[in-house]
Amino acid sequence: MEEEPVPPDTTAAVAGAVREALAEHGYARLTTAKIAAESELSGAGLYYHYDSKDEMVVAFLEAAAGFLSRELDALDANDPESRLREACDLLFTDRDDTERRGVDVAVMELLAHAPLTRHSETHCWHSKGTR
Repeated sequence: MEEEPVPPDTTAAVAGAVREALAEHGYARLTTAKIAAESELSGAGLYYHYDSKDEMVVAFLEAAAGFLSRELDALDANDPESRLREACDLLFTDRDDTERRGVDVAVMELLAHAPLTRHSETHCWHSKGTR
């Protein structure tokens, strides 16, 4: 029997709850109970849609990547230097936003816990299992 995909509104709600919980607690103290506290779903409701906390974190990361991709695609500048400056403004400014800073720190914690492998053909670092 094939698993049904998580409904988009549920995915968005869980991604938002993970974001809130990461911003408040960081990755090291993130639990499903803390995600549930930020969500309208109970812990059991979260596990109905996701098999693990890690899958919930992946839902958050996918939503964040999609958001940033849309934001970067919407930049107005045409020349490369102006686009780079606008992208840097989008990605690295507004440090007064404490929630975003909390999420930034939590994402860095995620990266610090991710096993890394070096792919010599690209000379880049990637998380294991991704390209």
